[in-house]
Amino acid sequence: MDIVYLNGQYLPRTQASVSVMDRGFLLGDGIYEVIPCYAGQLFRLEQHLVRLKQSLEAVYLELNFDWQAVIESLLQKNGAKHCCVYLQVTRGAPGQREHRLIAATPTVYIMLLPLPEIQTSLDDSGISLQSVEDIRWQRCDIKSTSLMANCLMKEMAVQAGADDALLIRDGYAIESAAANIFIVKNGVIKTPAKSHQILAGITRDLVVEIARDNGIPLEETLFSLNDVLAADEVWVTSSTREVCPVIRVDDQPIGSGKAGPVWRQLANYYLAFKHKLYRGEIR
Repeated sequence: MDIVYLNGQYLPRTQASVSVMDRGFLLGDGIYEVIPCYAGQLFRLEQHLVRLKQSLEAVYLELNFDWQAVIESLLQKNGAKHCCVYLQVTRGAPGQREHRLIAATPTVYIMLLPLPEIQTSLDDSGISLQSVEDIRWQRCDIKSTSLMANCLMKEMAVQAGADDALLIRDGYAIESAAANIFIVKNGVIKTPAKSHQILAGITRDLVVEIARDNGIPLEETLFSLNDVLAADEVWVTSSTREVCPVIRVDDQPIGSGKAGPVWRQLANYYLAFKHKLYRGEIR
């Protein structure tokens, strides 16, 4: 997967370069998306591109681009069928460093990243989270390349011996540093509703759909750190983690300390969805 796309060219990654005046490099002025590709089938491409469009519009970045054609061409040139498509758009290189949103030709970069092997069974090993105060800005719904706060919070969690950070804002558990959060209590799934405080995950939305389609009770509502610690189950979801059980938070076991039955039920539905995707039955 050595071939990348950069500003109209397909070329080896080692030959791809951008200007040192690019606003993405100087100011973190950019938007990104990550789209899994399973057995040649792009996972919920339309929904990812809708979110990309919303993020671009939110930062006043205009771009007319045939994403699907370029992504499919890049997959073909790399002979890739199982990977992650990482795409990034910056405001470009206007020739000066300026906080004002100076118009320039946007920089468009797309590369392919490896994914774990296709699952045939559930991975119930789980991860641990450490609660940290959410230090991000007020527009977390924008998928910005400015991820320093996320990186710092994850590093705090890792230094505390956890796998990821659980972000706490105004007393509520919002999401992890790179995933959405779900809890289960008395058979009811809960996840924060979409707002400017969280990134509306594509996998999150699919999990919500699967639960509702299969009659599993689900509420979109805020909950506290104490609610998380008292939950029967906790999960995180993202395009790369998929539906991942959380077995410890702040070094305390969640429920039995193992992946729970509601997660297992939901994760099996999710796995079945993916296998339909592999077979080309859905897109």
